[in-house]
Amino acid sequence: MQKLFGAEDLHAAMRSFDAGVKAQGLTSIGNDDGIILGASKPEQVIGTVEMIRKGPLPGEVMRTTEKLWDAVKVTRGEII
Repeated sequence: MQKLFGAEDLHAAMRSFDAGVKAQGLTSIGNDDGIILGASKPEQVIGTVEMIRKGPLPGEVMRTTEKLWDAVKVTRGEII
């Protein structure tokens, strides 16, 4: 597990992603997108759905998401 989730490239990309998303204050998906979510309580699912209903991601968040993927796709592409 440490090898899978503990690699510095993934941590660095996630820190950059988190900073970019927080700067915009939004996260969401669109009608053509999908998500995988896990929850141990119904309230967690409700909270996620409430966030999704807020609407589409701003362009800057989409660019930040693409940068995240570009930073890790060589080492993480086989996982997806």
